[in-house]
Amino acid sequence: MHKKSFLKWAGSKGNALHSLLSHIPRTGGVWVEPFVGSATPALNVEYDRFILSDINTDLINLMRWVVDNPKEVVAHVTPYFTQKHNTKEAFYALRARYNQSTDSKERAILFLYLNRHCYNGLMRYNSSGGYNTPFGDYKAPRVPVEQIYNFSKHFMGRVKFVSSPFDKVKFVRREGVTAYCDPPYLPLSPTSSFVGYSQKGFCQKDHLKLDRRARFWAERCSSVWVSNHAVPVLSKCYPSAKEVHSFMVSRSISQNIHNRKPVEEVLLKY
Repeated sequence: MHKKSFLKWAGSKGNALHSLLSHIPRTGGVWVEPFVGSATPALNVEYDRFILSDINTDLINLMRWVVDNPKEVVAHVTPYFTQKHNTKEAFYALRARYNQSTDSKERAILFLYLNRHCYNGLMRYNSSGGYNTPFGDYKAPRVPVEQIYNFSKHFMGRVKFVSSPFDKVKFVRREGVTAYCDPPYLPLSPTSSFVGYSQKGFCQKDHLKLDRRARFWAERCSSVWVSNHAVPVLSKCYPSAKEVHSFMVSRSISQNIHNRKPVEEVLLKY
């Protein structure tokens, strides 16, 4: 049974952990994750230190706060987890408040509220930087108290959080360092593309940039890994990968439940 994040996350690696960790070392010196998302892989490995980064500043601020003071986070977010706030009207009002807020702690708390009340944990932003995922309409979302405290316990005293584009993440490249990258995936079809995780999106040129960066990291690190879909364009976007491991993963993001079928994913090693 794997440890679960306090965040719902479209593309979370929970269903793929067994396959991923049959290749990626479960223990080591430093774990580097430039697209941390829900941090599910990092929660399920034991390293001396962690460097966790994401371009989403609100996500990183929330994670840092959870590790430093989980009790305070629970106290601040609990008032939002009531039936009063579990309506379309309340959700869209708080979504608008989140988009307008300039207070980092308020944005972090609203980020957690939106994450647990939105559709499928999908963190999606428009070209103006506004969060625009629709209401999830769940019966009674609960504060993930146990997961918040477990997250804090796992990372306390051994994590550095960074809010940065993946190619700006800095760490000492040496033996004992494992880098794992879980970028926004290449689309399975022209109509299934998802590039709205951040305001700037993530396109093929970004995948090519990640390939170059992974090759650079691998020159001195113990191992570098990249996850993605098994699609024809994969080899063009990641020409430097030395190994390709494929496996099937259950898919849960499709709005139509009948389309939630296993898809082939790959783990690239550099």
